[in-house]
Amino acid sequence: MGKLYRRLLKGNKRMVKLICIVLFPFITFAGLHWKNFDFSDMRNGLPPQTDLRKVSRSSASEALNVSLIGQIPYGQTFAINSRDSLLYYSKDRFLIIADYSDPRQPVILSRTYLSFYNIGRIIFKNNLLLILGQDVDALLLVDVSDVRHPVKLDYIYQTSDAALYGNYVYGASRNNKTYILDISDSTDIKEVSFFNAEETGYFVYIQDHYLYRDNGYNLEIFDISNPLQPLKQSGLFTEYNHVRDAVYENGLLYCAVEKEGLWIIDVQDKNNPVVLDRVQLGDTFMRFARRLAKKENRVYIANGSGGLAVVDVTNPEDAKPLNGITELEHVEDVHIKGDRLFFSDKVEGVYAANIVNRDTLEFLYNDKTFAYISDVAVNDSIAFLVDWKYGLRIVDISNPAFPLEINRLPSPGEQHALYLTGDSLYVSSDRDGLWLYDVSDPMHIKKRHVLDKYIAMYARVSGNYLYLCTRGLGVRIYDIRSWREVGSFITDSSVKTVNEVIIREPYAYATTHGYYVRIYDISHKDQPQFVNKFTTRGASYLRDVALDGDLAYTVANLYGMEVFNIADPYNVYKVSEADHMREFSAIIIQDHYAYLLKELAGLGIYDISDTSAYPYVGEYETVFTSYDFRVKKDTVYLADGYDGLYILWHDRTTAVDDWPGETAHTFILEQNYPNPFNLSTQITYELPQGGWVELKVYDINGRSVATLLNAKQPAGHYTVPWQADNLASGVYFYRLVLTAGTKRTVRNKKCILLK
Repeated sequence: MGKLYRRLLKGNKRMVKLICIVLFPFITFAGLHWKNFDFSDMRNGLPPQTDLRKVSRSSASEALNVSLIGQIPYGQTFAINSRDSLLYYSKDRFLIIADYSDPRQPVILSRTYLSFYNIGRIIFKNNLLLILGQDVDALLLVDVSDVRHPVKLDYIYQTSDAALYGNYVYGASRNNKTYILDISDSTDIKEVSFFNAEETGYFVYIQDHYLYRDNGYNLEIFDISNPLQPLKQSGLFTEYNHVRDAVYENGLLYCAVEKEGLWIIDVQDKNNPVVLDRVQLGDTFMRFARRLAKKENRVYIANGSGGLAVVDVTNPEDAKPLNGITELEHVEDVHIKGDRLFFSDKVEGVYAANIVNRDTLEFLYNDKTFAYISDVAVNDSIAFLVDWKYGLRIVDISNPAFPLEINRLPSPGEQHALYLTGDSLYVSSDRDGLWLYDVSDPMHIKKRHVLDKYIAMYARVSGNYLYLCTRGLGVRIYDIRSWREVGSFITDSSVKTVNEVIIREPYAYATTHGYYVRIYDISHKDQPQFVNKFTTRGASYLRDVALDGDLAYTVANLYGMEVFNIADPYNVYKVSEADHMREFSAIIIQDHYAYLLKELAGLGIYDISDTSAYPYVGEYETVFTSYDFRVKKDTVYLADGYDGLYILWHDRTTAVDDWPGETAHTFILEQNYPNPFNLSTQITYELPQGGWVELKVYDINGRSVATLLNAKQPAGHYTVPWQADNLASGVYFYRLVLTAGTKRTVRNKKCILLK
């Protein structure tokens, strides 16, 4: 189903690919050199020796009746830091802890769900991690006493950046305040003071007993000898350039300055800081200095789309930019541990290198977990993924909680879609046509045939015939016994693109880039005949169609799902519609459920056994842009662009929302009493262990209507009252979530409100 129109509607694919593609193999720089560069032995970004089944897992689902089983890759990489032999870094909404004792074969120890995206900074305090969510202005504390089972402790919001001084955290906020938090007792984080600043706080850094704070146009300096009564010393006008990071050494402050690069400031006299040099890095539109690290007379700067910049600061008054790694376009953080350099690229993942000498880096490792996944095809144990950058990726999903990449195949042009039938995999490309692979042995895939005459959008096989959807030239029919083209249909020049064709002999149902499902009689392959066409409510923009018995289910822009009777293709008529104004881009019918790909990100599910109501019974929100999906029994495989492949489990019982492979022996959610109820009822549950507990209520459309509890609780037996005065009569679901360490367990129950 990987259809072109979803890519066109969500943006220019070529522009996205310009951002995604990084030309990085075997590069030598005049001033900074890489050696021993080899990506040939990577599986899921980990060496073959890594046992992924030892990795901790935590679910990220926020939706009704759908749970996250597994995911590959983990997502985009932002912040990075290290201590001893362990590396701590972010992958999308996850904190990854990995043992880098052998940087060529790192071992991932745990993966903890953090619930917010784009981690800006990771700070150590003994066995605590302070994690900054820079897009949501949140500070999260995580106990890493047991690195295999980190425990989330507390959130502090309104914090855009933070620094540590003894037992105090100084959190810069966007409301002109800097909060002072006492974290001496990790179970009782308290705000003990604050001080006002001139403007919004973007950055804070502490060296000795001085605090440096950026407010958007000034770098302010405070004396915090008395931690609770900071005393302002001075301010340095930064010409409205944001300072994002700093390193202090021998009276000099080396600052990563957004839109500029590197500033070197003499701060020996705190009342009179002096800028010694300003180093502009790259072109104006390529300066996005984020973080920096210094070793001897070299400063390494994570320069966003400008790559990894390197500056010679032998003479601080005349610093010289060197040739860094400009081929990387999303470098977010950099960290030095001894002679080892780590840096994160949002797109490419984590890099590890030895600093051989001041101008040479020996490449050790790149996790390469990032991908841009736009389509997926699955059989019993293997998932095939279209990756706009790396080509065809083959993933072992026999254990869906820990999907493992086992092979890759270079991309034939820009791939659009996959179609798998038996051991034959058809890969559509808009540059090189249609490629056919033999995938009977996923470790040794063989190319069988190539059709390069047309721009291929999608393929479908029925019997001995291949139906190839093309851009601008309709559907072409091939006899696959001889690979001879025998016929075609929808060749009208007014139809720009055929997105998909469904074959149900003797008819073909084709969706086009527009408003119609077109039906053709294909009894005679050399002369297909037009039969009929039908469209959606208000001729809304048609996204997809699925057939089930005598019914066709369509999804269209603005009007959700509609149902048509196609028993007689010459007399198609509408029979019903889903009563929900939702936007979907694709649909699959499985048993008595309609699975729908949400227009922006995620999955929606209708129960189609109840044709009078079509209740909306499931939903899952993903991070990026959902492009395509497949459903096998109750498992959904969803291609989510930058966020990779989601493996989701649909709980069709509506009683338990957990993967069947896990049990929680004493985690009990009881039926509310009374039920049905009028206005008020009580919900009782039992926790086998302490943790963070969330109890929410959803309506039949999957919308959250009440939060009854969101707090930490010890193990025990609890009863929570629910007063539903403001809700209408109907069916509701209540959902209990227990997060304890990296384990997240969910339970659901259904109830009825009668007024």
